[in-house]
Amino acid sequence: MRVMLAAGIDLYIKAWYENTDFWTPAAVAGSSSRSSLRTRLAHDHGAQLGYLITAKAMPLLDLIAETGVDAIVGVDPREWDLSRTKQRIGDRVCLWGGVNGHLTVEQGDEAEVRSEVRRGLDTLAPGGRFILSPVDNVREDSPLIRRNVAALIDEWQRGWS
Repeated sequence: MRVMLAAGIDLYIKAWYENTDFWTPAAVAGSSSRSSLRTRLAHDHGAQLGYLITAKAMPLLDLIAETGVDAIVGVDPREWDLSRTKQRIGDRVCLWGGVNGHLTVEQGDEAEVRSEVRRGLDTLAPGGRFILSPVDNVREDSPLIRRNVAALIDEWQRGWS
């Protein structure tokens, strides 16, 4: 982490499997001081710290937010209670996601994409601290996926006009 920060990066993203499939909330709480140190280290180097967690995170929200991370990356509408997440920590942490990349963008239709984008914007964007993004990402390339990505962008633009 120090090497990356010394290179002058803007954002360092950590974690992944630190969810309740692998850790109890008590275990995460026990490691929160380490996470707080990472946050301070990133901030001392002028960078932001993102915490990547895409599933089984609801019991950990407050613990993660208390470490001072700047963003939680991976807020998947199929895994997260978006309203509860926004209410509990949306004023402290940037929430990054809102659309499922695989099931919605890669396999859904345009109406599903637009609906999920609208729900993400309506639920997570008020008050700021939100980055709309497919979770985890979109890996495939096909005419359907290109149409769905175009629908995602179009619906996002409509939501901000």
